[in-house]
Order: sequence, then structure tokens, then C-alpha cells
Amino acid sequence: MARAIIDNDLRYSRRVTADDAKDFAHPEDTLYRFRKTIGHFFEDEL
Repeated sequence: MARAIIDNDLRYSRRVTADDAKDFAHPEDTLYRFRKTIGHFFEDEL
């Protein structure tokens, strides 16, 4: 399965330049948003 994902993913991917990468979200920001989203699912249960 891993080989199929790797082989097929390259068909739809694109090269990312350093200029493109500077616009990506910082990993800590992404993790914070993920935790906040998950928290909303359980808020009513607490």
C-alpha cells in the first residue's frame, strides 16, 4: 500500500519552492488549531 501511495502521489504533486514554503503554516500553529478543533467536539460532553 505504501508503494502505491508513493508511486501515485507523484503524479499529482508539484514542486514546492522556498518562496512557496514561506507561506506554509508553522507546525505549532497547525497543532494548536487541530487541538482546538478536537476540543470543540468534546466541549458539550464535559
